[in-house]
Amino acid sequence: MSVTRRRKILLGLLIPTLLLAVWQWFFRPYAWRPDPDAACRIEFAQLRRDRDYHWLDLRLEVTEPGRFRIDENLALLTASAREIKPAGLTLEGAGSADLDPGAPALAATEALALRFWMEPGDFDGPLQLRINGASLHVRRGSEAPSLEDGETEIHRTCRW
Repeated sequence: MSVTRRRKILLGLLIPTLLLAVWQWFFRPYAWRPDPDAACRIEFAQLRRDRDYHWLDLRLEVTEPGRFRIDENLALLTASAREIKPAGLTLEGAGSADLDPGAPALAATEALALRFWMEPGDFDGPLQLRINGASLHVRRGSEAPSLEDGETEIHRTCRW
C-alpha cells in the first residue's frame, strides 16, 4: 500500500472522529426535547463528593427570557418523591441583581446556576428539576455515583 493511500485512509478516519468529538462537547444537548414550558434548558451538571454526601451544581441557559420565572416551587425531585430546595442560586445577565421572583428584571436573565445538597439515597433513581411550572430531566440513571471524597464529575448529558 502506498504512502498516499495510507494518508487518505487516515484522513478519512480522522475527520469523522474529530467531527464526532466536537459534536459531543459543544453541540449535543443535555436532554433531547426539554419541556418548552420551563423556558430554560440544562447545559451541564457537576457532581462533587463531600464525605458521604454530594453537591450537585446545575447550569441552566434561559431559552425564553420573557417567560422565565423563578417561583417557590423550584426544587429537585428524587425517585422517592423527596423535594430538595436549592442551597444556592446565582443569576447571570442584566437581571442578576434582582432576585424578586415577580420582577421584570428577571426577563433579562440569560443563565442561572443552582446548587443542591444531596444525601446518599437521593441517587436511587432518576432526578427531575421542577422549574417555571415545568419539569426537566437532570438524571435518568439509578446507580449511586462512584466518586471518592473531593472528586468531581461533569455530565453533559442526562444519562449518568
